[in-house]
Amino acid sequence: MSSVASRWATPRPIPLLTAMECYDCDTEARTDTSAIGVCDRCGLLTCQDHSFVVPAGVLVANGLGRTLSPLPARRVVRRTCRAAETAR
Repeated sequence: MSSVASRWATPRPIPLLTAMECYDCDTEARTDTSAIGVCDRCGLLTCQDHSFVVPAGVLVANGLGRTLSPLPARRVVRRTCRAAETAR
C-alpha cells in the first residue's frame, strides 16, 4: 500500500469546538460569558451584556424598484458601535 493510501486509511480526530469569547469581556478579563453574535458595524464578537439587537430595514424588489419590507430583520450591534451610531 502506498503512503498516500495509508494516510487516507487512518481517520484523524476532529478537534473540539470551543465557545467564542466576547471582545469587550476579553478586554475586561472576564471569562464567564460567551459570544452570541457578530457586530454588524465592526465585526467583533459580542455577548448579551455588551450588545443590542436592533431592527434593520430590508429592501425587497417591487416592480422596477425596491421598497422597504413591512417586517424588519434584526442585527446585533456592540454598545460602543451603537453609541457611535446614535451620537448627535
